[in-house]
Amino acid sequence: MLNFDYNRRSDRIKLFLLIFVCFSIVSWTIVLLSGGFDDPPDESVSLSSNPAVREHLLPSSTPAVTSATASKEVIPILTETEQNKSREVAKLFAEAYYTYDAKQPDQYFERSKLYMSDRMVEREKKMIRRQTLDRNQTRVKSSKVLQVDHDDPDEMIWSVVIEGEAVTASGTSHPETQEFFVTLRKINGEWKVTDYKIESGGD
Repeated sequence: MLNFDYNRRSDRIKLFLLIFVCFSIVSWTIVLLSGGFDDPPDESVSLSSNPAVREHLLPSSTPAVTSATASKEVIPILTETEQNKSREVAKLFAEAYYTYDAKQPDQYFERSKLYMSDRMVEREKKMIRRQTLDRNQTRVKSSKVLQVDHDDPDEMIWSVVIEGEAVTASGTSHPETQEFFVTLRKINGEWKVTDYKIESGGD
C-alpha cells in the first residue's frame, strides 16, 4: 500500500493525480464500452431507406407519384350517348354494305358511303365489288352489334354480325352469316367509318 504524508504538499499533489488518473481510466472505459467513439450513422442512407422520413423531406411542390398512376395512364371513356351513336352508324354501314343486287352492282356502295370517311370513300369507289353467281343477291335478315375492346379513346370498333340470305342467279336461296369489324372515328362532329374487315363469309 502507498504511504502518503498528508502534511507534505508533494504527497497531497501525488494523491490528487492518482485519484484523477483512476477516474479518467474508469470514464474512458465506460465510453469505449458504450460505443461513444464509433463513427456516426450515415444520415443520407438511413433517411433514404425510410419511406416515411423520405416523404416528409420531399419538397411540398413535388407531387407524389403513386405506383397506380405511374403504371397505367388514365384513358377517358366515351359517354353512353356517343357510344350509341357510333354503334348505330356501324350497324347501318354493315347492313348497307352487305345488301347487294347484281342488277345494280354499285348500289351497295352508294348506300354505304354515307357512313364512310372521305378517305375511305375514295378508296372504296376504286374497288366496286362483283359477286359470284351463287350470291347474285344478298339480303339482311337480322343483325346484332357487339363492342370490341381496344385502347384508343378517340376510336370505336364494333362487331356487326349479320344473318343474311344469299340468292343465286337461278333463284335459289340459302342462309349465311357475315361478321363485320367496323372501325369508326369522329370527324367534324360525326362518327364515320374509317376501316372494316369481313369474316365468316366473303364478297
